[in-house]
Amino acid sequence: ENGKAPETEMVESGGTCWIFGVLALVGAVSAFLLNPNFLEDLKPKEPVVEVKLVEHITNAEAFPTTAAPIKAKHPIQTLSVVLPCANEDDFVMRTVQSVFESVPEDQLEEILVVDDASHRSISRVLKHDFLRAHKTRVLRQVKSQGLIRSKKRGGNAAKGDVIVFLDCHVKPMENWTVPIFKNLRENPRRVVVPLITPLDPETWEETATIGGSKMCLTWNADFHWCNWYQSKYVPILSGGILAISRFWWEATGGYDERMVAWGGENLDQSLRTWLCGGEIVAAEESRVAHMWRDPNKPETQLRYTIPSTAVRRNRLRAAQFWLGPWIKKVMSFPEFEDFKEGTLEIGDLDNIAAIARNLKCKAFDSYIDRFQDLYFGTGLIPKSTFHFREKSTGLCLALDLNPKGPTPDDLKPFVLAPCNARTEMQRFHAANMKLDGSGCCSGFSIWNWATCLAMYEPRGGVYAQACEPDGGVPAQLISLKDGLLVWEEDSKYCLGPQVGVPSDAIEETSKQKDPKVSFSTSCEPRVKELDSEEGFLIVLEQEDGPELCLTWHDILNDLGEEQHMRFLPCKDKRGFFRFELGYQHPDGRHQVQLKKLFKKCLDADSGRFLSVVPCEDEEKARKLNQLFTVEEGKALGWNTAGFGAEMNIDWCADKFVEGNTAEIELTPCELAAEKASEATPVQWSEEAALYEAPRDGQGWIRDPVLSEGLDSKGKEWFRLKEASPIGEVSRCLTHQRTSSGNVDLRMKPCETDRPSQWWTHNAHRSDGKIYSRLESYDGKCLDAGGTQIFMTPCSHAEIDLLAQRWIISRNGWVQAPLYWYDNGREKLPARCLDYRAPKARRVSGLSCDAAREAGFSWEQIWDEIPQETRIYHEVKGTSPDSDEL
Repeated sequence: ENGKAPETEMVESGGTCWIFGVLALVGAVSAFLLNPNFLEDLKPKEPVVEVKLVEHITNAEAFPTTAAPIKAKHPIQTLSVVLPCANEDDFVMRTVQSVFESVPEDQLEEILVVDDASHRSISRVLKHDFLRAHKTRVLRQVKSQGLIRSKKRGGNAAKGDVIVFLDCHVKPMENWTVPIFKNLRENPRRVVVPLITPLDPETWEETATIGGSKMCLTWNADFHWCNWYQSKYVPILSGGILAISRFWWEATGGYDERMVAWGGENLDQSLRTWLCGGEIVAAEESRVAHMWRDPNKPETQLRYTIPSTAVRRNRLRAAQFWLGPWIKKVMSFPEFEDFKEGTLEIGDLDNIAAIARNLKCKAFDSYIDRFQDLYFGTGLIPKSTFHFREKSTGLCLALDLNPKGPTPDDLKPFVLAPCNARTEMQRFHAANMKLDGSGCCSGFSIWNWATCLAMYEPRGGVYAQACEPDGGVPAQLISLKDGLLVWEEDSKYCLGPQVGVPSDAIEETSKQKDPKVSFSTSCEPRVKELDSEEGFLIVLEQEDGPELCLTWHDILNDLGEEQHMRFLPCKDKRGFFRFELGYQHPDGRHQVQLKKLFKKCLDADSGRFLSVVPCEDEEKARKLNQLFTVEEGKALGWNTAGFGAEMNIDWCADKFVEGNTAEIELTPCELAAEKASEATPVQWSEEAALYEAPRDGQGWIRDPVLSEGLDSKGKEWFRLKEASPIGEVSRCLTHQRTSSGNVDLRMKPCETDRPSQWWTHNAHRSDGKIYSRLESYDGKCLDAGGTQIFMTPCSHAEIDLLAQRWIISRNGWVQAPLYWYDNGREKLPARCLDYRAPKARRVSGLSCDAAREAGFSWEQIWDEIPQETRIYHEVKGTSPDSDEL
């Protein structure tokens, strides 16, 4: 990164002094440079076959290669095997042995182990005699350089005619080098990928002869396995296992030395090869067994870190240079937001530009044309995106990420929901190849999510399934014909609203009765029988029910861990209801002990919830969590004085009665119904939405708590109040402990002196929005890192910060922006806090005749040409309205 060579040391096999090795290498290089015929014959040449767009190409074999093969007069006879290793003590010796034993002696030039600063130097694991006997050298890096630079160093040091990169935990199979030599002798501009099969790390045996060799590129500059692709050509390298001629390694510059750590180098090397006159082929007769990481086997886990920032930076470096105008599509994905804002940078690309100029590389549209069966045949460049609206209900097909009730294998169901132009979970495009090989499409995918509609049985539910682009999964064979979504596996069946559910089943909670709230806005539990020798009670009187007494939820465990409190009928025999006064503070407050338990006290836990914990001694009790105001006939009170003198408020014990208040959900952000029906993807903009009323249930009001504005620490405290209350009582976002001990978020009547309704934020304002973490009074943060909302400790870790990021919009939305993890491979759409979430009606299979009789009919609405398709037409100078796709 700083332009200096890394600190290294080299341990040579044999007893030869290192200087003789250098002299030998100089001699070899001199001989190479003095052979002009060799250089001329292998000089990269311009592709001689013109690439043309061919309609309905379904197999890359039918498409001409991008470069004419060249023959090398210098014979390709030997290979060097490069093994980048970091803390692989358990596997490096077996890997070296396996490589040595599987390569004929006259073919193996050397094995290069690049030790990337392993804690225990590999030269101590592989002794001198072992290295010498196995033609092995160790290149030691004192300071870790990461996988990419380790591989580059090994490739540059290799002496063989072929450079093979393997991982440090593999076992090549018998005769694996034969297809590699054959392919590279046919065309030295090839990169060859063996079939990668599974390896048992304990027995060190191949466990299956099937595996993978092909990857495909995604629009977010990532890759996924696509072994279904019926061609010997490989769109994208998997990364760690490949063979390349030393000529092509040097001509293309090897790996990008300005990438760091791990990830993205396979994208750069693949695109550099395909666009600069080379090709990548699979040699599936060549098998290399590979140990995969297994979370259930600790010995297989990574022994080095892979920073997320480095992975995303590397991917973006490759995309920024090679994808041309499609970089706009790449940058639309949320994992690159910090690069778009300038917080992170990818660095200078002039090293790649120099190689591209020298090799006269082509633009990315030629790669699309080369693999048009992928891009057009599977729907990667779709003609349009759209919503599916069911006419009889006026509702749209949507993926429900948080379904009510069980689903098979926890699958996410498709449902009918109010049409919403903003949510990604309703936007589809045609996808997957047709089974007859006539092009696209045989199913439907959610745009940008590679998630397809799938129905597994004729009258079953419709669920989300990862798309299989080859069209080979019967569950995904769905087409739109004459207003019906037909399941092509058995065309007598169609998709429609779930049978037996009335059409008015989907109605907003606002049309239902106000959920019963069985407590008032004041603290109801009262101290009773304070003077009794048997101990006093904390009682909640009900007009329409039995008298309730405060008790604990369960029996204390052996460790004496805290137990949360709840109210049970006073006649119930399951708990301890009697209390007695303990230590008295000079200001008159007391510890409250459980009568039948020695030294167990109530604890307010800074105002979060009541629990039972061991009684603190007198000095610790002064910290206030166990000090209460106890008066006959009055509420049990806990005073927060001392946590902020200006917050002299009382918090009262409240019952934990579940199911009597409104739940909080995360749902797609929507505008008011009359606005949403008018919106289209083209017309709608995020900025305009800030001035439009949100849908009932998603509108919030920030209601300041402190009349002084800020507390002694400069924090502003507020309640999040519903903007459209039902009846006279307004409710606020409240967090509480349930009887099970979990933290629950609900809507409860607003109370100024209720800390569980207090929120603050560490915000900055931008474009009319407030980006912030929403922090509760007890230091927990609102977290949207799953399909449901929950409370977690406030964190400074990168991934947790994303899950705890919120936008309080001008129009009243409290929005969780699109959230990603695992370097963008997993994500959740943008959602809003919702206290009146609409009920969902599931979609299922039914006979097509029944669908017609019920009047079910689907239509595509809000058709739009997506960004990737518009860019293609702009580059080609064609019209989006043409049929060329």
